[in-house]
Amino acid sequence: MAKIICGVIVTFNRKKLLLETIEAVLNQNRKLDAIVIVDNASTDNTDLLLDEKHIISLESKSEKYFGDIYYKSIYRNTSIFYLKKKSNTGGAGGFYSGLKFGYEQGFDMFWIMDDDVIPDKYALSELEKNIQRFDNIGYVCSRVISENGTSMNIPKIDLRPSETFYPDWEKNLDLGLVKIIESTFVSLLIPASTLKKIGLPIPEMFIWGDDSEYTRRITEKFEAYLVGSSKVVHKRKIQGKPDILTEKNDFRLKLFYFQYRNKIFVFRKYDHKMLVIVLIKSLIDLIKSPFTKKGLKKMKIITSGIIDGFKFNPKG
Repeated sequence: MAKIICGVIVTFNRKKLLLETIEAVLNQNRKLDAIVIVDNASTDNTDLLLDEKHIISLESKSEKYFGDIYYKSIYRNTSIFYLKKKSNTGGAGGFYSGLKFGYEQGFDMFWIMDDDVIPDKYALSELEKNIQRFDNIGYVCSRVISENGTSMNIPKIDLRPSETFYPDWEKNLDLGLVKIIESTFVSLLIPASTLKKIGLPIPEMFIWGDDSEYTRRITEKFEAYLVGSSKVVHKRKIQGKPDILTEKNDFRLKLFYFQYRNKIFVFRKYDHKMLVIVLIKSLIDLIKSPFTKKGLKKMKIITSGIIDGFKFNPKG
C-alpha cells in the first residue's frame, strides 16, 4: 500500500530560495502528497509572494492552529498547508510545529528540510525505496553537497560496537547505505511511527543542535542510514562551519549562545566523554576572543551559553 508522504519546509526571510525549494520538491519523480510550509514570522512578505505565485491563497479561509494561522490550498495537485507563526521560533520550533501539524493530519512519512535545500529529481524516491528495505529504520537522509559540489552537513557514522563488538556501519554498504548515528535536518525522511515512539524535536532549543539531539534520540532505539543515491544541494551562504570568532553579523552573533548551550546539553545527554572535549573547546574560544567591544560581547555569549548548557533540561 502506497504511503502518504508530506514535505515539511521551514522558512524565514528567504522567499526566493523558498520558491526554488518548493519547485524542486514538486518536480520529484515520486510525487509528494502534501507540503507543510512553516513560516517563522518572516518579514519579507513571503506570504504575498506565495499568493502571487498561486501556491497559497490568502483570500481563502484561514484556520487557527495553537494561536498561529494556516491556509490550505491545492497547487499542482498537491495539498499545501501554509502555517504562519506569530513569532520566530527558530528551526527547532519550526520543525516541531511542522511535524506536529503533519502528524495530526495523519500522513505516513515526512520529508523535512530548510528553505535553501534543492533536491534532485530522484532524491525522494531513493529515500523512500531504501527506508522500505528494513523494518527497524527510524529515518534515512540524503547526501548533501554545496553549490560548488563540496560535501556539507555530513552525518556522523555509527561507530558504536555491534553485537560482535565491531561497529557495523558498513553492513549495507553494497546497497549504497551507511549506518549513521545523527545528522542535520537537511533532507530527512521520517516515518510517522518514529514520531509516535520518539516524539518531536525540542522547540526550546531554537537553533543549532536541535537536529543532532533529535536524530540521536531516534538512533538510540532505531537504525538510520545515509542514502548515497539521494542527493540534494544546500544553498547555505556559509558553507563552512559557523565560527563565533570570525562572525561579524550582529544578528547571527547572538545566535551563537544557542550553539554553546545546546552543544553542552546534547553531550550531557548522550556522550559524557565528548562533553569534556566540547567544554575545553568552548573555553578556548572564550580565551581567543579579543579584548575589544565586540570581543567582550562574544565572551559574554560564550560564557552564558556554557553556564546555561549545564542548567538547560527540556523534555524530549
